[in-house]
Amino acid sequence: MPTLETATGLVFYATHGEAGPALICLHGAGGSHSHWGHLLGGLADCARVFAPDLPGHGRSAPPGRATVDGYVEFLFEFMDALGLERALLAGHSMGGAIALAAALARPGRVAGLALLGSSARLRVLPALIAG
Repeated sequence: MPTLETATGLVFYATHGEAGPALICLHGAGGSHSHWGHLLGGLADCARVFAPDLPGHGRSAPPGRATVDGYVEFLFEFMDALGLERALLAGHSMGGAIALAAALARPGRVAGLALLGSSARLRVLPALIAG
């Protein structure tokens, strides 16, 4: 699994596909990129897919973030480190809240959204958000 260094720290991520629009898949609280495992290969036929382990989750460096907005900041750092100006965002649970908040914060950088099992006012236990 590739890694990259952001202002946040070392980030592990899975990637599939070489052509098409960039698609970033964001997992939920307490999860990892592996929650997307069954979809990543199929999505690679139509997109360049990236599935990071959010800070403090999976194999990415701690600490986690205390708020959804903290993870939004990480998302834009991740996109910058990959050289992505715009991306489609798919988010599950807390990942959906991150994707939605990112689209509201910087709509020019978000090409589209897919939200799964999420909501605008998602309540997540603080211990899970922090990783």
